[in-house]
Amino acid sequence: MLRLSLFTAVVALAITLAATQTQIVKNCRASVPAYNCGDKCMAFFVGCFHSKGQNQVLQQSTMKNFRSTINWQQWAQAGNAGDLIKKCAKLAVQKNVQYFGIEFYGECYFGNTLKPTRTKVTNVDGCEKHCGYDVGGPDAMVLYEVVTPPAQ
Repeated sequence: MLRLSLFTAVVALAITLAATQTQIVKNCRASVPAYNCGDKCMAFFVGCFHSKGQNQVLQQSTMKNFRSTINWQQWAQAGNAGDLIKKCAKLAVQKNVQYFGIEFYGECYFGNTLKPTRTKVTNVDGCEKHCGYDVGGPDAMVLYEVVTPPAQ
């Protein structure tokens, strides 16, 4: 009888601990902190954000679609979409904008100002689902800041 009571107490304690345990919420990260996008150009990871409806991070009208050029096998081997990220970064430099974001695996957006109503994707939301390969999936945008040396 003592064994059964001890067992019951341990199970009750385990259930209580599991029920009260909180998950640590962390923002999603890129596989690398920055991508070299050419001569004296770096694209730095800013974050992965929910991007749907009122939560758009960059203007919808700036979109350039590269989805038809995606090489999924290359992405799987590299673990990221570095080729696409560099392509969008170079286009951002040509457009003379500070930020670009990638949404839905191949849609690049551009701008100098970010909408203030942006919410970061966290590990609780599912980083791989929303921010895999360092690009945004459906309704998520991975945002980068392009840094180039000042003109002389």
